[in-house]
Amino acid sequence: MVAALFAALTVAVPSPQPAADAGPIRTVVYNISLQRSNMAYVERYNDFQRLRALMTDAGTATVDVMVRTPAALGIRVTEITRQRGYPAIFTGNVAADGSVGFPEESINEATWTLLRFFGERLVADKALNPGDTWKTPGGEIAVRTVQGRRVTLEITESFKIPSSMSELFVRGTIIYEPGLLVPISGDVMRKRVESHPEGTIELIETVRFERTSDSFDKPVPF
Repeated sequence: MVAALFAALTVAVPSPQPAADAGPIRTVVYNISLQRSNMAYVERYNDFQRLRALMTDAGTATVDVMVRTPAALGIRVTEITRQRGYPAIFTGNVAADGSVGFPEESINEATWTLLRFFGERLVADKALNPGDTWKTPGGEIAVRTVQGRRVTLEITESFKIPSSMSELFVRGTIIYEPGLLVPISGDVMRKRVESHPEGTIELIETVRFERTSDSFDKPVPF
């Protein structure tokens, strides 16, 4: 899965350990969705055949921040998705630079994408003026617009993965609120291209997420 490939590109950070009976410091809930299209261009009998498979999934991801340190956040994620059919709980961490440390074959790709933006230094220490850009390990993030307290970010990244002879391209937009240190919504396309002697395989994933509740939100006074 593409999430596993991303995991190989991030730096592992030891998970901060909360007290045994401690509750979450913060709880943020997102609606998430994933569409995966697998396209294979295979040479058979001196002709190329195009084979396609499509998969969709949707649900919610509850992100509990269990502990906070200068280096990382200790995170518990509870996912309820249509494909899995039951609540699944995973624990890991998000480093201050946005590196996501969760086991392979655990969190949904949409959850992985939104968790990057829980990294407290990934965005928050930038000036965030329209047109500003900064480098990431695979490309750059640019500030497209600023409207009130919210910033629209554009991601443009690519990663070569020698072990699988493939390349991964990431394009998308994220709505981020610096004062809250979390993403509000996102729409990201991830395209992996593999080259094989028999042909080429393209795996295209479109992930979307939108924040629906946050324990840090203040009630609106009447």
